[in-house]
Amino acid sequence: MLSRFDELVNSLAVKSELNQLLEDVQDLAKSVNQLDEKGLTHQLENCTNLELVTFLKNELPKIENGQVTAYFENLEDAVRNIRVVEIEFAWDPEYKFLQEVSSKISQFMGKKTVIQIVVNKELIGGAKITYNGKILDYSILAKWEGFWNEVEAHLK
Repeated sequence: MLSRFDELVNSLAVKSELNQLLEDVQDLAKSVNQLDEKGLTHQLENCTNLELVTFLKNELPKIENGQVTAYFENLEDAVRNIRVVEIEFAWDPEYKFLQEVSSKISQFMGKKTVIQIVVNKELIGGAKITYNGKILDYSILAKWEGFWNEVEAHLK
């Protein structure tokens, strides 16, 4: 059921896009619960996520009456289950770079993952990755601090 939706999800790279998709799905789900089919059609016309609209216009006619609410709940769950990894950079990366990073991390994790970017100029360069309570610090700052710790150990 979600294979075409997976294509839409796979186009996401950063958390802000994930948040917007979740908001769009939730808004459309509310219109299903509060309005009739005409209300949903109107809500689709006002949705700015053209990929989502195209997907739903193709999928909704296939869904049996009474199953639309459950369908939107499944979509919402699928979006909520996308992993988010925080990455700190010393600069504000270009979007194409963020797409590549998101794709690589998704590949490593075996599941679609988007990234939440934090710009931290104190890192000097490199990156600091945080996920599930683990921190992987590949920043120049960490290397620099390690350098001074090593120097201090040799000079004592």
